[in-house]
Amino acid sequence: MPLRLYMIEDCPAGHRAAIALDEKKLEHETIFFRKGKRPKALEALGPRAKSPTLIDGAARVYDSPVVLEYLEDRYPKRRLMPKSPEARAEVRMLVKRFEEDLMPKMYAVMKDSGNGSARKALEQELATWEASFAGKKFAVGDDVTDADIMIFTMFPLLEKYASFELGTDLPSLRAWLARMKARPTTKVPRPVKADVRWPRDARHRRQVRSEGRARRRRNGNRLRRGANR
Repeated sequence: MPLRLYMIEDCPAGHRAAIALDEKKLEHETIFFRKGKRPKALEALGPRAKSPTLIDGAARVYDSPVVLEYLEDRYPKRRLMPKSPEARAEVRMLVKRFEEDLMPKMYAVMKDSGNGSARKALEQELATWEASFAGKKFAVGDDVTDADIMIFTMFPLLEKYASFELGTDLPSLRAWLARMKARPTTKVPRPVKADVRWPRDARHRRQVRSEGRARRRRNGNRLRRGANR
């Protein structure tokens, strides 16, 4: 049975889990839900089971850093953490720095894209990250790690909702971002009828039935008009 990933569309935390699953080439089903309308499967797990929540057999795992850690422990064949303790510590420290210093400034810009002071604060913070990525292919060495995944998933949202792009004064970050975007695993997940389903609530089902009845009435009226000609 494939793993099941529950997430909200355009949720960076859910995007992180999706990237990790794809990087590890793990078969999985993505189930999207709308904000404030958690599926019953998540409600049964308690209030903390939000986006993302991963169901893997008997395991129920939520919160994106925990999901990434679980996948690394449970499926270590395709690694997203370095082997050496020193490099693993570097990944964790980068993630901690991202969560405390960079991510809040990114959200501030998305919350009010016209706020010049928020943009300036983000630009100043990104300038301090430029040196951390200088001369590196990825955040920690030559391979994608959990640090890359955690940091990357905020940039598609910044571009979409705040029209924010990295400046030319950040060549190392720009090169890193281009490499991440080029990976087939990093595309933002979208609901696709072929392989993704939305949980349907009663209100939605009533709406679908109502639209179906209206469509049948319109078709019937057209047939009657055609018969009377």
